[in-house]
Amino acid sequence: MNLGNGNIKTYGTEQAAIAYAMWVSIDFYDLVVEVFCKVRNDLGIMKQVNKNIQQDNTLLRHKAEKTGRELDQRKAVQGQLLHSAIVANSRLRNLDNKNLFTFSDLCSYYGLSQKRLKAYWCKQGLLIQLPNKSWKATDKGLNVGLINQPSKFGTLVRINKDLFNRYSNTVYLDKLITNY
Repeated sequence: MNLGNGNIKTYGTEQAAIAYAMWVSIDFYDLVVEVFCKVRNDLGIMKQVNKNIQQDNTLLRHKAEKTGRELDQRKAVQGQLLHSAIVANSRLRNLDNKNLFTFSDLCSYYGLSQKRLKAYWCKQGLLIQLPNKSWKATDKGLNVGLINQPSKFGTLVRINKDLFNRYSNTVYLDKLITNY
């Protein structure tokens, strides 16, 4: 097992060490057997060896737990990304059936900022912001495909399908992105 930073430790069983020692030479075999006997007979050395093994096991457990937590976090992020992709895919499928779209629909579909899109359309004279912070399409906006839809919260501006699809033409989308 390599613990990095030059702290290299190698572990093996007693039988493996003795078998290797017998293969190397008779003198080395005698030395290895003598060391194992001393370790078994000397409680101080045995306690130190056990302490070192426990510390190594604690370190390995800690690394395994940390790795497990990191894997769990990665799985959670991957799960969230997958969920977002599924939601986005279902939203896109639902857009085909719509005739009126919200700013959220348009902006999420084309990757635009709602705030910047509204500011650009205000600059173009398509929208105005009312004192109550709601939005209303101007006559010019109504002519290009914006719709004022009454609701209990005031007027909601919707985008008709023709205007929404117009931005699928890259010329319109590039013009929209570069001008705001």
